[in-house]
Amino acid sequence: MKKLSYLFVMLLISACTNAAKPGSNTPTTINQQPSTNNQQPTTITQQPTPINDVRAMGLFGPVCEVTIFEYDAFQEGDKLIKGDEIENNRNQMKFNAKGLVTLDLWRGEYTYDANGKFVKGVSTKSKMRRDDKGRVVFYSQRNDDEDDAMFQNEFTYDNQGRIVKIDRQFWETTAHETFTYEGDNIYPSKRILKCFDEGTVIDSETEYKYTKFDDHGNWTECELSYRTTEGEEAGEDELTNVTHTKGNAIQVRNIKYY
Repeated sequence: MKKLSYLFVMLLISACTNAAKPGSNTPTTINQQPSTNNQQPTTITQQPTPINDVRAMGLFGPVCEVTIFEYDAFQEGDKLIKGDEIENNRNQMKFNAKGLVTLDLWRGEYTYDANGKFVKGVSTKSKMRRDDKGRVVFYSQRNDDEDDAMFQNEFTYDNQGRIVKIDRQFWETTAHETFTYEGDNIYPSKRILKCFDEGTVIDSETEYKYTKFDDHGNWTECELSYRTTEGEEAGEDELTNVTHTKGNAIQVRNIKYY
């Protein structure tokens, strides 16, 4: 079974119609390097925010592109030290000037017409559905009529517009994720994943600690602590060849703005 990337399931999503945006409303220049500010952003004011995919994916401001790097990490005293980059876990999100997603974390592609209507993904067979608040609740990426969906994702939101559940299908693999949040934060504090792949079952729990933010209030560095159990199905609620792993990682986001 192919190991799942922690980036692949690292969704920091919110779509609050009355969330507070920290920092200035003035667009910044492209942020090539994460900020060294270790403090969580403070709330300046509370204003209605347009619903678009930038906000629905847990970001503030006129975001153009997000590149996410992931590194092995090890504990040294009370600090987590960044090790080598896990290059296979590098990932991107992209948005157009209207705030509509054009590339998501699962490498889903989106193309729109001049009015912002979805036209196609990797082909015209790709399907997307939004709810009455404009948030993506279903996306299925397909090449043609002969193929089943390359992948499809269904999203469930809480009453604050944050993703609390994602159901995924990737060929023979099915994954269910749930997210929990602290207070009004738009980024999760914990993710629980259960994955099924041709008789293999993976249960994983990841906790997040956000350590750096930029001037828009978007996190630029995050520490991950994860615990995983993997085994083969041997009957109802029974597993064989069970292995347990735990570890740490650090994610860094470089964010470009319009």
